[in-house]
Amino acid sequence: MELSEQWFLLFGTVAYMVALALTLFRLGRRRAPLHGFNLAIILGGWLLQSAGLWMLGMDAGSCPIRNPFEVLQFVSWSIVILYLFTGQVFRLSLFGTGSASLAAIISITAYLIPGANKVSPTSFIGGDPRIDAHAALALFSYGIFGLLAVLSVLYVLQNNSLKSKKNAGIFRFLPSIVDMDTVLMRLLITACIVYTISVSIGAQYWREHMDEVALPKLITTVALLIAYWLVLLLRATNKLFGTRLAWSCIGLLVAALL
Repeated sequence: MELSEQWFLLFGTVAYMVALALTLFRLGRRRAPLHGFNLAIILGGWLLQSAGLWMLGMDAGSCPIRNPFEVLQFVSWSIVILYLFTGQVFRLSLFGTGSASLAAIISITAYLIPGANKVSPTSFIGGDPRIDAHAALALFSYGIFGLLAVLSVLYVLQNNSLKSKKNAGIFRFLPSIVDMDTVLMRLLITACIVYTISVSIGAQYWREHMDEVALPKLITTVALLIAYWLVLLLRATNKLFGTRLAWSCIGLLVAALL
């Protein structure tokens, strides 16, 4: 990885951290977050990160997901681009800060893992197009899982504030329960669809190369797919909603990362 790519990715991460710091500063002074200014900072960070990933992709000749560093950067990038579409449509306050915070944490983690940016000579990425498509869509769905978790945390906070009748400080800037429930459902549907497509493409390759896919990975992938569809089904039938739905989404992200 070239130095220029590192700088673009690093400055993108710094921009996300600046958005978080600015919001915390405003909230500490009991002032409303500057959503327009924060959006501009987050968008700028995403553009910088996009430039860095584009350079890595040009160097790889494929989607830049050849090692842990690139994978984490790609997931971080996915979270922000999803927020830029979803969060702005629904005008969810503090959703952008939460999304940028998670993106920054994931990106920083990529820098802290020793040897994470080394490309293995036996990497399958850049070979069969099905592998590239499967991996890219899977990681993009992980970005949706991340957004679901961020929104779920905000949902739990807002729900607790309403129950305790506390509407001061940060709580008055949180999105409404109705808006968050709507977005949670739509993100959950999107996550299930994208992840299912990814697994389907991977299954086509697996049937031809069963010896190249470890059994534990296959089992955990299918288990995660079933778990997300089960949560969606329970939500669609109104058997799982509110804070239980939110905690389920948070738990599923933890399971996915593990």
